[in-house]
Amino acid sequence: MLSPDLLPIINAINAGDKARARDLAKSLLRVSPSAEGWYQASRAMETPQQELSCLQRALGLDPYHADARRRLRELQAGQTSNEPSAKVADTSAEQPPSASSSAPPLKKSRSQKSSAPAAIATDVPLKKVRRRRKRGTWFYVGILATVLLSLSASYFVMLVLGSPLPGRLRGMLGGAQPVTEIDGVPLKQIPDAVLKIPPSSSSEVTQTEPLAEILEPGVVHEYTFYARNGEELAIGIQFFSPTAQRVNRNIAILDPQGDNAEGQCLRQHILQGDNGAAITCRINRSGNWQVRILGRVDESSGAYVVSVGRLMS
Repeated sequence: MLSPDLLPIINAINAGDKARARDLAKSLLRVSPSAEGWYQASRAMETPQQELSCLQRALGLDPYHADARRRLRELQAGQTSNEPSAKVADTSAEQPPSASSSAPPLKKSRSQKSSAPAAIATDVPLKKVRRRRKRGTWFYVGILATVLLSLSASYFVMLVLGSPLPGRLRGMLGGAQPVTEIDGVPLKQIPDAVLKIPPSSSSEVTQTEPLAEILEPGVVHEYTFYARNGEELAIGIQFFSPTAQRVNRNIAILDPQGDNAEGQCLRQHILQGDNGAAITCRINRSGNWQVRILGRVDESSGAYVVSVGRLMS
């Protein structure tokens, strides 16, 4: 959708007042540069060089701007067609005058006659050389951007769906290595693994602002919140990945001393199935409490939301 700030520039261009359009574009681009703004500025320029510079600035902000790309191709094609053609050597150069016009011509020997070069035909049409159009830099930039966008989209989709591949890839590239076993025992066979794996990240969650994250298999996320003795808090955790089928066994609540506070809490399901948990805890000790969530394949991985709310004090 065209920005209303660009309308005065477009109106000035359509009215033929390019000087005013340039002044308006200069003021707008100084505070709010955009690909469309630079494209409209290029329409107000006086020379192809100035127009080309504006188009390059536009494509630097948006490589897929259709009008800027089209106009850039037109300028490049115009520059190619205006190149000077090769000059053909003049074969009709004047010969130096003879010393005496009345002197008889010298007789040539037989060897000189045989070695004389044949005349060069100048009426043979030149063969057209087909110029191969070079691909511009933005062509390759566009291909690279498309590939990177596709890879990023695939990576994000796998993360949201709870696939273990992104975690393994990040581990290969030097990131946090997901846990697959503890003391030789596979992770899926350890019921309380959430209490045994150190969290890879820790964030503070307030009672007014829920947090959204993506959990990978073999990784623990930790959330902390402050609670006072006597309060009753509700902790909500909801996964949106279709592979999250056993969320509750991968959630742990720890009191300020780091002990399992399961005895102080009551659990319920938010929606049908075990893809989320509504946990009500009666606080028996003031301090920073913790919520830990473990990612497991086909149990509790992918995109989720966590929130904390006070019920009573």
